[in-house]
Amino acid sequence: MKLIDSSEVLDSIRLIKLDTVTMKDVIEIRQGYIIDYRNANMDNIDILQSKLDDNIKLVKLYNGLDKTLWDHYKTEAKEQSNKIHELLLRDSLYGKSYDSLKASLIGADNKILLYYMAQCLRQYHRKDMTVKRDTVYVFLSPEKNIINREELK
Repeated sequence: MKLIDSSEVLDSIRLIKLDTVTMKDVIEIRQGYIIDYRNANMDNIDILQSKLDDNIKLVKLYNGLDKTLWDHYKTEAKEQSNKIHELLLRDSLYGKSYDSLKASLIGADNKILLYYMAQCLRQYHRKDMTVKRDTVYVFLSPEKNIINREELK
């Protein structure tokens, strides 16, 4: 939750939904993060692969014509190839992390409550009388005490 500016006055907070979060839920959330990271990583690989293909075509084009341009495009192609290799290694690490989470999901407990996640609608107005609304997520311990997001990691 971002801090409200001092020129803003809180009007109301309404509880929209209260969810229980178990270990199984936490693992599923982490799996979702890994899938998002892998998708972004694969997008970067696709972009770099198309640039690499273009540079390889340019290297072939300037092979016997211009030595400086040939060296330039060859160097760029090598750099892009190295970046693709690094991204592929990162993708394999994401895959291993996902697989280990998938294995731990089998034995995860879905009955023991870790914390609550409350979804609230916050409404406030500014000095110029404009009204703002946004959604806020609040994490509560089983005893209903507010938990900082850093404590959940």
